[in-house]
Amino acid sequence: MRDELSSLKEQPLFWQNKMVAVIFDLDGTLLDTETIYLEVEKEIVSKFGGGDVTEVTHKLLGTTESRTAEIIIDHFKFDLTVEQYLKARNSKLLEIVHRAQLLPGADELVSHLSSRGVKIAIATSSPTALLAAKREAHPDFFSKFLAVVCADDVKRGKPDPEIFLRAAELIDVHPKDCLVFEDAPAGVQSSLGAGMRCIGLKNEHTEASKYDGVDELLGSITEFDPVKYGLPAY
Repeated sequence: MRDELSSLKEQPLFWQNKMVAVIFDLDGTLLDTETIYLEVEKEIVSKFGGGDVTEVTHKLLGTTESRTAEIIIDHFKFDLTVEQYLKARNSKLLEIVHRAQLLPGADELVSHLSSRGVKIAIATSSPTALLAAKREAHPDFFSKFLAVVCADDVKRGKPDPEIFLRAAELIDVHPKDCLVFEDAPAGVQSSLGAGMRCIGLKNEHTEASKYDGVDELLGSITEFDPVKYGLPAY
């Protein structure tokens, strides 16, 4: 018994708190939509007479669509309402978002966890219409999730923790037993605020310092080792 306790103490902390469920962000985490969103933002901003949208790209990641519109309208001093901007933006997005492909390692990890009985869910800032278009493009992939929570299902979007708490509730798992995958600082803040642990996925628009509090900061889901968190090995 003494040897067993000694061995346990020598193991990293994450071995001592096995995860029961995994909750994924969607855009930039599972689906490669960031380039599509940037393409559309550039087109719509240009249409309304704005400049280089990449100046504010880092502020848009992981936010709700309303907050995205507010940031862009404020930055470029557009004489538009949030509704007017989103009408133009979302109309274009709905035309092309089906092009988005799964990111490397996404299908492998999701399929692995699902097949081994691990509860998995999605918590996304996408509104219902855009989420539906993404689901239609990848029906088999989305069928593996026990719950999918989107921006329209909650009152407060990321970085508020409500969306992750709602996902945990739907799959009947305590927040402390959930591991989250997020590529955006707003989502990281949301998951940590929910009392969950988080794997950060680095994106080219965000400094590493913005992922404070994550268990690990990875370049891709392909680098993830589920055994570290008490999840089934590949």
